Amino acid sequence: MSLKQIEANALAHFECLPVKGGYDVMREAGLTLINCGFGSSMFNIVYGGLSTMDGATMGEAIQSAINHYAGQPFAWWVPESEESSKLTEQLLAEGFVVEADEHAMLATLDFIPPNTAKSTLEVKRVEGQDKLDDFISVVEVYDPTVRPFYTNLPQGALAGAEQLYIGYAEGRAVCTAILFVKEGGAGIFSVITDERERGKGFGTDMMIYLLEESRAQGVKTVTLSASSDSGFRIYERLGFKRLGQFECFEWQGA
Repeated sequence: MSLKQIEANALAHFECLPVKGGYDVMREAGLTLINCGFGSSMFNIVYGGLSTMDGATMGEAIQSAINHYAGQPFAWWVPESEESSKLTEQLLAEGFVVEADEHAMLATLDFIPPNTAKSTLEVKRVEGQDKLDDFISVVEVYDPTVRPFYTNLPQGALAGAEQLYIGYAEGRAVCTAILFVKEGGAGIFSVITDERERGKGFGTDMMIYLLEESRAQGVKTVTLSASSDSGFRIYERLGFKRLGQFECFEWQGA
């Protein structure tokens, strides 16, 4: 099992839809910069650690990244393989705040826990506008830029590696998830349950569904990042192992 695989899945997921949508995705000084122009750290992302740079060069690269987003908020994801205390110190000195430390986790699909569903959740893949609207309705509570980002994507953008899923309970859209499938591996992202519907097992049931769906698509390993200890424990029970972490910082805008 490889930490590099978790990191590669995260970056490929971050890039996938912005590239399809024709947004600004570039590589500079060992960083990947994704600028979707919506003024949101959900879709404006820097990925990389500048770990080989000295202090002065690192400071110049950080300032160049800030300038690239022209006052917009953005998130800076640092994979464990590129983490350095020097970068953390410089980002904090420049005014970034710590958004999260994410557990980097991986599971093999040799074993999936029995599907002992805790709910009556019905999971559907997002393939039409009605399902997309339901997906957006759950997520946009946390970030309203979700709607323009997804509705501006070209036709067919959701038919490839980046797969959106929506979970229903008694006809209500209650939770979402994204499954990114590429080259025999998969990453799970954005497992979000409506705050009014939490504590009913929907998130766990969505995870079990995605593990089964991954295996049906020929996937051997699944990766994810967990931002909360409660989520981390659920994923452990589903067979995920922690292999490292991501540091995630946020520039909150000028």
